[in-house]
Amino acid sequence: KKAIILAVAVPLLLAGCDDSGKEVKEVESPAGVRAALEGSEFECNVWKELADDYAKCTMNRGESINGGGVLSISVTEYDPELYAAVSLEGDDSLVGAVWGENWAGACSEDVGSSNCGKIAEMLGVEVLYQR
Repeated sequence: KKAIILAVAVPLLLAGCDDSGKEVKEVESPAGVRAALEGSEFECNVWKELADDYAKCTMNRGESINGGGVLSISVTEYDPELYAAVSLEGDDSLVGAVWGENWAGACSEDVGSSNCGKIAEMLGVEVLYQR
């Protein structure tokens, strides 16, 4: 079994690093995360809303493994941290997950674990890495 390491991202406001004001603890739909990513290096170039509570954000990033990456975003009424952990455990192609108070996002291998952490920092949410 994989070892899943929990790393708590320090909210950027506490670290004094966030000047974007894009903290996203709670959203009404996955589009709330999309809106927060707009204008950043993690902006969604392709957006697929697959359900009211689930969407995929595909980024076009030159330094990623295949020139892109997918952040799958789910709004959940259940424990988002547990949702993130279960997502990682069930999919070898994921490198990390981020979560707020009512949503979780899974980072594909193309996003990379380092960038998954950067997304968490930018949004002021938690991150869980898969190893």
